[in-house]
Amino acid sequence: MVIGLFGIILVAATVGGLVILGPGLVSAVVAHRKGYRPWFWIFSLGLVGLLVTALMPGLRRADTPELRDRWETRADWTGGILSALTFTLTFLIPLMGAMLFVGLPVAKPLPRPLIAPPSIAVEESMMEVEQMEAVPSTDQPESDGKTE
Repeated sequence: MVIGLFGIILVAATVGGLVILGPGLVSAVVAHRKGYRPWFWIFSLGLVGLLVTALMPGLRRADTPELRDRWETRADWTGGILSALTFTLTFLIPLMGAMLFVGLPVAKPLPRPLIAPPSIAVEESMMEVEQMEAVPSTDQPESDGKTE
C-alpha cells in the first residue's frame, strides 16, 4: 500500500511538474529574448511566469546601465522566487502530505506510571451536612404592607 501511495504521488508530481514546466520553458525563451537570464524562469509557476515575462520590459529599452542592472536584478529575483514556489507546490507539499498520510511516528505517548496513585479516604463524618433553620432577622423593622 505504501509503494502504491508513493507511486500515485510520484505520478501526480510528475504530471504537475510537466504542466508547470511546459509554460515555464516558454517563459525562459521569452526572458532570454528580452535579454534576461533564462535559468531563473524555467520553473516559473507556469502561466503566472509566462504572464510576468510577457509584461517585463526588454533590457534593450533601458536608458542607463543602472536601470538595466536594476531591471535584470528584479527579473532574476522574481524568476527565482516563482521557481522556488513552483518547486514547493510541485514536490514538497505532496511529499509532506504522503508522509502524514502514511502516518510516520510523530511522538511517542508518555508511559503510564507503574505505581497507582494513592486513593483518597473520605470519612463518613466529613460527608454529613448539618441542616440549618431559617430564622427571621430582627435587625430591620417589619413593614406594614404599604409601599411608599
